[in-house]
Amino acid sequence: SGRDWFDAAASRVVGDDLGEESRALVPDEPYFVDFLREAPEPTGDEPDDADLDAPKIYELIPPLDELRERLETSMQQYNEMIRGAGMDLVFFKDAMVNLIKISRIIRTDRGNALLVG
Repeated sequence: SGRDWFDAAASRVVGDDLGEESRALVPDEPYFVDFLREAPEPTGDEPDDADLDAPKIYELIPPLDELRERLETSMQQYNEMIRGAGMDLVFFKDAMVNLIKISRIIRTDRGNALLVG
């Protein structure tokens, strides 16, 4: 399949360009997200035009257990901010992978997706 070809090509390029020992550092399923970083804490000394939003830097995700904890923490923070019915999501592997993909689509200019099922 196309995915198998891409994985083999990426592994070959990493081995050729960075050395064979670097191949072991590439995870089997590398996913990248831009929502892992926290917003900077305001100190009061910032200029008026300071950007206090969380930096949007694409990074390789930590192991899925750590990502699940991060998502659950974010969900708890959201539920504390929103009054009424809170979200109660279960973050299993497929749900997290879909969330990663949807997050990237939403952040893309004119990004859209059709979710079926």
